[in-house]
Amino acid sequence: MSKFRSFALRRMSFKHIMETINARFIFILLQHILVGSLIAFPLVIQVSKATPETLTNLAFPKLSSSDTWVQELPKCAINDKKLNCENAESKNIQKENEHVFVNPASGWEKKVKPNDAYLAFHKRYMSVSSHGINVTVPYGSENFFNQTSGKKLLEQVAQAAKPQLILPAMQFLYPLSIVMNMIFIAIVSLFALPMNFRARVKLKYKQIFSVLSYAATIPALIAFAVGSFISAAFVYTIYNFGLIFLAYFLFRKYLR
Repeated sequence: MSKFRSFALRRMSFKHIMETINARFIFILLQHILVGSLIAFPLVIQVSKATPETLTNLAFPKLSSSDTWVQELPKCAINDKKLNCENAESKNIQKENEHVFVNPASGWEKKVKPNDAYLAFHKRYMSVSSHGINVTVPYGSENFFNQTSGKKLLEQVAQAAKPQLILPAMQFLYPLSIVMNMIFIAIVSLFALPMNFRARVKLKYKQIFSVLSYAATIPALIAFAVGSFISAAFVYTIYNFGLIFLAYFLFRKYLR
């Protein structure tokens, strides 16, 4: 049997999935990386397709809902890809846990709490941080400071930052999906233990965890396809319910 065929059968064939009860931990870990990556991919695609308005509403919901704060901005312009302001003093505009910094002074990061979102206009670039994703964007030909609407300014920033978002989104979403998937399978495995009481073959917790780690490939592939081509909104719903249903099916068919 070829290695590829064996690889596929251990994840797609119900009979061969049940043979993974004693898989080594390193292979289980690699399996979680595979499944987590399949789940995360549609979410990264959604980020790449998001409009500036959508990105703005997600990153700065409070600032984008109000236009009055834009009047507090100092008189600045971007010339030759540099920020030039009439007043060189630092400016911090804050709306709850969202900040806009202009010419941030030394130590400005201390004003930002771990869960805060911020947009900082530095001398040669701007930095954006929200929901754990951080990007640094060099200035182009845009002049953000001639906007009379705060939301329009943020959308212009989102448009400029969008090409820089893919890699940080991957760095954030892939590890998060992998860890969340491990936690979810650990919980499902725990709830599956009582199904052992009437089983003709009783499995230990580690064995259940191993089987479900490999069985997760099927619902992950379905979620991957639906999320990539239809809507990423259904990714976790399809995956979570699919894995629970598959776990029940495997126990009913092969252990009772």
